[in-house]
Amino acid sequence: MLRDCSVRSKLPTANLLVVGDAESGKTALLSRLDDGKSGGSHVPSSDGDGDGHAHAVDTLLSYSTINVIDPKAKESGGDASDVEDVMAKIGTWSLNDLNLKDLINIAVKPHTLQKVTLPQTVVAIVVDLSRPWTIKSSLEQVGGNSGWLSALEGELLQQINQLAPEMRNELYSAIKQHLLAYEDPVRPHKV
Repeated sequence: MLRDCSVRSKLPTANLLVVGDAESGKTALLSRLDDGKSGGSHVPSSDGDGDGHAHAVDTLLSYSTINVIDPKAKESGGDASDVEDVMAKIGTWSLNDLNLKDLINIAVKPHTLQKVTLPQTVVAIVVDLSRPWTIKSSLEQVGGNSGWLSALEGELLQQINQLAPEMRNELYSAIKQHLLAYEDPVRPHKV
């Protein structure tokens, strides 16, 4: 058992920052990503309590983790909570107030004492499709008020500029390579 623990490597981690207006579906998205169960440690968000009523006190910035389970273990009917079946962990952050955009720095740090988190971070903007007339104002700058796009651009560029030039170039190259190698998942791929 001791040997098994010593050879087991640390699980890969990634970050997911989900932003959007209150009650836009951020909690529903995170719940869906977690296969509708709370296999990770979930801190409730302010997107609503499930009965259509918003919480009286909003969470400023919520955090939860999602365990990425080995698909083969799922198919074999194994217990999804088995630690050996966890392939990776996703740290999820949820922010629902544009006025608190400075809190993005907590979720997306250019570097910590142990590792760089910015390259392993994905940002998702959630919009409420049940109110399509609010989408444009939520995303873009309207009447002097900034939207999620400009807020994220400003905060993330600030984080990127704190990186060392070599790391910044590496990040830009990785993004460029990812975009150039992208293939539409609905079309058949050539082998």
